[in-house]
Amino acid sequence: MNESAATSLRRLQKDHALILLNKPEMGALLAQGTLAMPERHREHFVKVMRRAGVWQALASDGEGSLAAVTVENSLLKFNGTHETKLLPSRAPVTLVQAWIKPKALKVVLQKSAEFGVSEIYLIDCERAQAAPEKAARIDAIVENACMQAYNVFKPKISTTNLTDWFSVAKAGMVFGDLEAKNRLTDFHSENSAHRGFINGPEGGFTAAEIQALREKAGGVLLSENVLRSETAAIFALGYLCLVP
Repeated sequence: MNESAATSLRRLQKDHALILLNKPEMGALLAQGTLAMPERHREHFVKVMRRAGVWQALASDGEGSLAAVTVENSLLKFNGTHETKLLPSRAPVTLVQAWIKPKALKVVLQKSAEFGVSEIYLIDCERAQAAPEKAARIDAIVENACMQAYNVFKPKISTTNLTDWFSVAKAGMVFGDLEAKNRLTDFHSENSAHRGFINGPEGGFTAAEIQALREKAGGVLLSENVLRSETAAIFALGYLCLVP
């Protein structure tokens, strides 16, 4: 987003909650002027955010469109102020995450949304968690994290396997490699328009997978120690989302 839009958004953050809607919901709000609070958000705002009575919010479609609303008795009322499209302030960041245990995966998804990751691929590989999380729960975790972090750009989430992801892999990706000479902080993407991190499962990638990864991405040393999958993701994404 441009500097003036970002400044305006930070100013509104003190007094306005952020409500993420899907495209049909956003369209209905703008066309009709009102929209019942989606059921999936009621617990978040009533129990977590402690919102009651009449309060102000910004509704977003998760792609940068914003509308000012007043919320009263779980009814969103459009105030007539609509920013058609804010633009991201930096290059997109992709996370490729192997399936891991639900509790750890939840942490990775939450932090990805808070940092502002643009796209998340959840992949199957040799040592990935056997029972992946349900799509509806994944979407809810990411959506709630975006609202709490005031992130108007909801990450796009896809599921695939490591081999198939190789066919759509973008430039500028790195992965944790204990044999790498370069550290993550030494990395500078050759493609300034994109950067990303490929994160393995508990137990790490197999030797064959690591060899294949080295042909598609840059291996970097995250730590002299072996990190948990969720620790590696948080460390790498924190750096990649903040570095100019």
